[in-house]
Amino acid sequence: MLQNFVFLDRTSVLFFPNSKARLTTPAGRQNQEPDFLIFHQGKWGILEISHPDTEKDETRDRQFASHGIHIIHYCDANRCGEEADRIVQEFLDLLSQA
Repeated sequence: MLQNFVFLDRTSVLFFPNSKARLTTPAGRQNQEPDFLIFHQGKWGILEISHPDTEKDETRDRQFASHGIHIIHYCDANRCGEEADRIVQEFLDLLSQA
């Protein structure tokens, strides 16, 4: 997963790896743990690393969006291993345009 965060570190953006968030869900307050919570140019976004055995959690994504998370981007783990710099730059570009 974005080896030791070096690719995000190079950007100098504020980010929280594997942070725990408390959200109100239909079932009550619950913890959610995005892979990377990133703050860039006044906007919050989440970068998730997708593995073949994981699925997008659209309910969780909507809950984050309701709290002002502008972009939630899923990236294939294999691609992250091969193109981490490009993925981070693409994510920051998306977040800048949100």
